[in-house]
Amino acid sequence: MGGHNPPATPYCITTAEHGYVELNVMPSKDGDYALRPNFFHLWPRGDFTLIALANLDKTFTVTIFAPFKLFEQEMFVAGEPERCYDFFQRHFPDMAKLLGREHVIETFARMGAPSALVSIKVVGGEGLSAFIIKGD
Repeated sequence: MGGHNPPATPYCITTAEHGYVELNVMPSKDGDYALRPNFFHLWPRGDFTLIALANLDKTFTVTIFAPFKLFEQEMFVAGEPERCYDFFQRHFPDMAKLLGREHVIETFARMGAPSALVSIKVVGGEGLSAFIIKGD
């Protein structure tokens, strides 16, 4: 039996100059949401941005998007783990309180580097009617 290989589908993967780190805000002391849950919380700051989205368990997923260079210079500084929390205190003081010093420092230490943002462009090939891209 001869094998049949479908034609290759041309694609291009581009890595953005920005990365991201995800953190979490826990529920308030009374067990409720710490922020208003039915809103898209957005704090733009020039070339970096912080967002917060509510989860069903009354936590928030908080994501900072920033250029890799800024992460490297301001948040992932070797031998200075507190620099990431200092950054949040300077630029997002209310969120720094909600996130908590230990959580921010632990999350950045565990991550070790920001995650990459990628763009995938698929150019439809002959006979291509569908494709799946799986990821987070």
